[in-house]
Amino acid sequence: SVAALLAMHPRVVLAWRANELDTMVCQVRDCFLASGKGASVDAVTGERTDLCFARRKEGAAGKHNKARLNVVRLAMRLRAASQRPQHWAHALENAGIGAPIVNATYEQLAEFEHEASALPHAIANFRRLTAALGFDVSLEAAQEVLAPLTGTRHPPPSHRTTIFNFDEVQAALAQPGVHRGVRALMRPWQKNANDSEKAG
Repeated sequence: SVAALLAMHPRVVLAWRANELDTMVCQVRDCFLASGKGASVDAVTGERTDLCFARRKEGAAGKHNKARLNVVRLAMRLRAASQRPQHWAHALENAGIGAPIVNATYEQLAEFEHEASALPHAIANFRRLTAALGFDVSLEAAQEVLAPLTGTRHPPPSHRTTIFNFDEVQAALAQPGVHRGVRALMRPWQKNANDSEKAG
C-alpha cells in the first residue's frame, strides 16, 4: 500500500526513454502492445510473425521482424506518451511520496555507447542518479564500469530499418497540427551504412 511505502521513506528517481517512437516500435516488435496499435511482421514479406521477443535471442540470427504501426491517432498517442514522466511525477506528489529527486533519460545515460564524447555526461548522470538513491559512487568507480562500454553499440539507425510501413508513418507525423516534438522522433536518416539491429 501507499502507506507502507511512505513508512519506508523511499527515494525516487525517474528514468525513461525520451524517444517514444523507439519505445513503441520495440514494444510492437516484442508483441507487448495491444494489436490495435500495430503488429510484429516479417521484415521482408510484411506478414504477421510470432518471432516477437525471441528476436533478441542468439538463435534468432537471420530472422528479422519489423513493426507495422497503426497510423490512426499515432501522433496523438506519441504526444500523450511523451507527457507520461510529468504525470508520473504528479502521481508521486499526490500520493505523498514527493517529486522525484532526479530525472534522466535513457538517451542521456546510454549515448556514450555509440558516441565516445558523451561519456563524461553519462558518468555525471549516473552519479547523479545513484547519489539521489543514497549511493556515493566515486568518479573513478563510474569510469571503471562505464568506460569499457564506450563504442560498443551502433548509433540509432533510421526507422526504415525497424518500421515496415515507414513511409506511411512518416507521412502521418508530417501532417499539419502534429506537435514538432513528435515529428522530431522520426529518424529518416541513417548515420552509418553499417547500422543494424544492434541499436534497437
